[in-house]
Amino acid sequence: MVAALGIPVDIDEFFRPFDTALGRSQTRLRARQYAMSLMLEIEHKDCQKLADHIPGMRRELFRNLLNTSHWDRQGVDNARVVDILGCSEFSVPDLMSAIRRRAVLEIDDTSHARKGPCVDDVQRQYCGQLGKVESCRVVVTSHIACGFEHAPLFHDSYTPEGQCTQKHPFRDKPTIALDQLRRLKQLNPTLVCALPVVSDAWYGSNPNFRGGLEDLGLSFVLATKGNGHYFLAEPGHQLPKSTQPLERFVTALKPDDFKRVSYPVSTGYREVRYVHEVIARPKGETRDYRLVLSTTNPSHPTAENTDFLLAKLPEEAKPDDIVALYGQRNWIEVFYRTAKTRLGLSQVQVYSRHGQERHFSLVFAAYTYAWKKGRSLQADQLEAAKKNGTRQSDGSSVISDARSPEPPRSVAAATGS
Repeated sequence: MVAALGIPVDIDEFFRPFDTALGRSQTRLRARQYAMSLMLEIEHKDCQKLADHIPGMRRELFRNLLNTSHWDRQGVDNARVVDILGCSEFSVPDLMSAIRRRAVLEIDDTSHARKGPCVDDVQRQYCGQLGKVESCRVVVTSHIACGFEHAPLFHDSYTPEGQCTQKHPFRDKPTIALDQLRRLKQLNPTLVCALPVVSDAWYGSNPNFRGGLEDLGLSFVLATKGNGHYFLAEPGHQLPKSTQPLERFVTALKPDDFKRVSYPVSTGYREVRYVHEVIARPKGETRDYRLVLSTTNPSHPTAENTDFLLAKLPEEAKPDDIVALYGQRNWIEVFYRTAKTRLGLSQVQVYSRHGQERHFSLVFAAYTYAWKKGRSLQADQLEAAKKNGTRQSDGSSVISDARSPEPPRSVAAATGS
């Protein structure tokens, strides 16, 4: 079904909770058209190419939507995130239920190459997209994952210190991440406090980030760098008086010190790791953490083939659980790959900070719409399979091959029209 002005009914209904933040009716329409065009199978999704696929649309109208129209992008983000946190797919009553279901909050950042003195928030820094130091823009993002479900939550630009002003003060990336977690806790404190936070070593090695999570009352599994110095002891033993780097400690372990574990990942396969748990206290700090060393080669463990995972979790959580929770970070890569290659996340052609952030908000909305629509289609297929006993030719149930982590490849697929 298609609503007035060519907007599919499902997309129109999905955007209705955002209408208060979007304001004027013309802005509401443009936002729907922009998100709809992002889901089309076209290359180079700049404003011109997107406008070419919407009848009567001009490039300037999409640019005005991102640059000069009066609407509240944080209000759109809040409404979308409230809806996501209320989804049954992510509902867990307590921390141990979250651990059993592998439900987590994820913190990460993404970068994409941008050049030009007029582009906000760009400087020479490490660019993951290129794998080297280059002129790029960095955005800190938060996500939620549970089992094989994943959805993006908040995003905020990292502004280099030299470009900050009194109205836009400097915040480093761990501070931005903590601010996002505070916003999430305000929106749904019960759920957020039940979910462990996972992040990579760039965040996990930062004592202010770890302390901020403690202050928020959040549990976590954080990777940390191998060159960090820690007081280390086997469980039940006293910590020594001297520290040592993790990369040296792991090389002294024997193959028999490790336990084999496996857990499912987003690709559908089971990841095999070898783990060993100790008690760890970072040098210069007073807090003790569980530290799980997770390697792919127990015969020759090194910093290169080992993840060092600091965990603040109850004793009931086993090392297997800690490794599996950290493995949920793989969903972030699934999201970035999809958002960049199929939704034009990094192809925006506006210079201002708020224009780029508005583009991100509409990409996140398009992804969330496709995710929710995909879940609905899968539920319909499962119900049909239950009623009819439908099986595919390979003998698997209808639903088994329908759980793609990526959004539908087009608006037609997403809307079923």
